[in-house]
Amino acid sequence: MSEASMGKIVNQLELAELFGITRQTLRNWQAKGCPVHSDEGRGKAKFYNTAEVYAWREKFIRSSLTEDKIPERERAQIRKDNASAERAEIELEMLRKRAIPIDIVKEKIAKEYAEIRANFVAMPGDLAADLELLEAPEIEEKLSSKVSEILEALAEDSG
Repeated sequence: MSEASMGKIVNQLELAELFGITRQTLRNWQAKGCPVHSDEGRGKAKFYNTAEVYAWREKFIRSSLTEDKIPERERAQIRKDNASAERAEIELEMLRKRAIPIDIVKEKIAKEYAEIRANFVAMPGDLAADLELLEAPEIEEKLSSKVSEILEALAEDSG
């Protein structure tokens, strides 16, 4: 799936709000080549794909002006526009269940690492009595079996 096909389809007002611009600015963008997802003709509602517009805006900015020629106020507006568009794309991906907040991922990984650590720290006490009279190959087999058991339990929790 291409980046452009992943955008949210919005009307003119929604797109103007998303980028923090006026509808007149959006019409000016269209005159400069901003892509319109669907246009039913004069006087009819136009719809835009947010990813297509964001990509166009990036390309337009890069091709038309070098960074040092863009006034600071315009650069700040561009950063704001880009941040707004990126936030909208992230929110859309979260709604589609293709992205989750990093805090949730960090918490899940921290719990899994804590569980792994606890299981490995407990391993000597769990196996000491069983290993006492065994030869090296048997000890290796028991340890390998215990490690596999810990990792399998982790895999089941992750699934």
